[in-house]
Amino acid sequence: MTIGIPRALIYWKRPYFWESFFENLGFEVLLSPKTNKEIVEEGVKISDPETCFSNKVYFGHLKWLEGKVDYISSEVLSKNYCSICSQISFDNSVKSIFENKSFFDKKDFYSYLSKNKISDEQTYENYFLINGILNYPGKFGEVDLSKQYYSLMGITSKVSKVGWVLGGALTLGALASIPLTGGVSVIAIGTAVGGAVVGGSAGWIASSYLLVPSIKGPSENFYIPPSVIEVTSSEFDSLNCDKISTSS
Repeated sequence: MTIGIPRALIYWKRPYFWESFFENLGFEVLLSPKTNKEIVEEGVKISDPETCFSNKVYFGHLKWLEGKVDYISSEVLSKNYCSICSQISFDNSVKSIFENKSFFDKKDFYSYLSKNKISDEQTYENYFLINGILNYPGKFGEVDLSKQYYSLMGITSKVSKVGWVLGGALTLGALASIPLTGGVSVIAIGTAVGGAVVGGSAGWIASSYLLVPSIKGPSENFYIPPSVIEVTSSEFDSLNCDKISTSS
């Protein structure tokens, strides 16, 4: 087994310790290189624009290790690792955009990302690697403008049998990963009526709603791109984050 260690953030609290520890246990260890231009550019590319620079560099190191190792040291990355980039609240100026309504449909949000460009070359949808998310046949849920939300990213290790999805199946009242045409998947929350799924899998999807997008990387790890999710909510708890970091 090859264990990967990102040479960033808390690695520098104990430099050389963890690679020596794992090597003496008989494991192969792959340490990401010192921070360079390529790592920084990759980290910036996959990070929320508001993420602090040190976290962007860290994600670049994770990206460099992807596909080269069997496991990323749990000292640095747990099975379900979530990073809270910022906390968001809405003022009255936002409400005025939505005709003074107290909420907006997340589908409108993703529609905006698909139609508007971050540059001449790509839309926000393409930038966040969520092409095809509007093909999701279930409900998208709502953002309540009176509540606070996290801007969240995440990664789950391929060694985790559970990850964010319970067995990867359409489970009653639980999570399911649903692949969409376009390359992206979504993690959805479903509900059951009277203990049964009406209409089988199709009925489950129709009654479910989108929690967060999900992207499968070359190493079989799954990523949550920058997503908005309510603070201290049951939806946030359902992501089952083993470890949570913040940019503060």
